[in-house]
Amino acid sequence: MSMTTVSSTIRVRYAELAGDHVYYANYLGWVEANMGEFYRKYNVPWLGYEQAGIRTMVAESFGRFIRPARYDDAVTITTVFAAAAPKRAYFEHEITRQGELLAQFRTTHVLMAAGRDGVQPIPDEIARLADERVERVSVLEKPGDFPDSDGPGPAAVTAAEFPVRYKETDVAGAVYFSNHYVYFEVGRTELLRSAGLSFTDLKAGGVRLPVARACCRYLAPLAYGDTILVKTWIASVKKVQLTFRCDLVRKSDGAAIASGFTIHGCTDAAGKPIRVPEAIGRTAR
Repeated sequence: MSMTTVSSTIRVRYAELAGDHVYYANYLGWVEANMGEFYRKYNVPWLGYEQAGIRTMVAESFGRFIRPARYDDAVTITTVFAAAAPKRAYFEHEITRQGELLAQFRTTHVLMAAGRDGVQPIPDEIARLADERVERVSVLEKPGDFPDSDGPGPAAVTAAEFPVRYKETDVAGAVYFSNHYVYFEVGRTELLRSAGLSFTDLKAGGVRLPVARACCRYLAPLAYGDTILVKTWIASVKKVQLTFRCDLVRKSDGAAIASGFTIHGCTDAAGKPIRVPEAIGRTAR
């Protein structure tokens, strides 16, 4: 059993719901809050690093969504410092409800210096807390787990454009890392809309597309007032599952901000798997 573990329990708030269950990006807010408990328990001086001009940043996040959390559920978030690489810290997180597994997450974190210094080594005072030291960490089990990394042809992409709102940024002035998943949803919605579909119409027809897995690689920060281009396409369609790919780009300079994917099951209103509608399959490249 890991010795570097911390757990906390919260009640699901009404504001965290989408429909009758917790919105998938909001789970990461719980993970981040529990990370704060971890820092305090083990006296990790993240704040001291930031005061010295070194920011802590999430480099990657990956989640598996197993069962929904609902309003007023008491959920427990458990975080383990699983591994430390020379320049990345790797954490594993579980969210449970009375022992029932709801979701699992993996995150990697870096220390980023201002200017040209870039990513800094993980200090020994932090690395020694990890269950093991390794040369490399990743939230994905193997490189091929990230689908369609080269991207599709231009005709297969649907783009949405909008500015970053102040409420989407954190204390460091950058977009909070869970909001990238909100932007992915904007991209999915626009992709379906451009094909004459909508999540509302699908729901009315008895079709649900719950998020089963989600991954994001954070490449550069976004700030308040930046305009985002969300480029979205369907990377694969299987019998009862489909994968959306999404790239975030800053419009002003074309900088790559993030790249990720969401894998969705296709179910009926009762949660039983059903075939992906042909109308969605036709939007895939």
